[in-house]
Amino acid sequence: MKEKWKDIPDYKGIYQVSNMGKVKSLPRIRRNRHGLCNPVPEKILKQNVLKSGHHMVRLYKDGDGSKKDFGVHRLVLLAFVGPCPDGMECCHYDGNPSNNRQNNLRWDTKWSNMEDSKRHGTFALGKSKLTEEQVLEIRKLYREGESKTIMTDLAKKFGLALGTIHPLIKGKTWSHLPGASTKQRVYASGDDWRKVRGFDT
Repeated sequence: MKEKWKDIPDYKGIYQVSNMGKVKSLPRIRRNRHGLCNPVPEKILKQNVLKSGHHMVRLYKDGDGSKKDFGVHRLVLLAFVGPCPDGMECCHYDGNPSNNRQNNLRWDTKWSNMEDSKRHGTFALGKSKLTEEQVLEIRKLYREGESKTIMTDLAKKFGLALGTIHPLIKGKTWSHLPGASTKQRVYASGDDWRKVRGFDT
């Protein structure tokens, strides 16, 4: 793919982004807030890589010196596709947040983005990135567990929040996988609570 550059909306004449995911500062004379003029050379900006793998850059407005951080993926779409439609967000086709080529990006719904993550095995719950195998293992361990603190134990084991474990087990997340609980956990004297809970098979 041949590299092309376009102005970043609201930063015309100051910054440009390429369809390959690079961001550069344009050569110009910049007047600071004190009225002094300084030459600014053309320069490819260094990108800050988050733990999630997303690339960020900080852009400055000439004159008032105001600054704002942007995801590079978002800048590429804003420049080459247009504004983000209401209710949508940036999605990576290949699930790699570091691949910010234009042909790897699209505006789409949050639900679609989550489904992409599930297909790629990178769906993040809590602070962990779970694979489908791990989700099935969590549901299996929950089904076979004897302890009343099983949810807390699983949350600690997989580095998840309790608020994340519950919808995973109930099938509200990862709903395309089997083994989700269909009933609330019930404790009754003399009852086998593993049967009372009821699980899909």
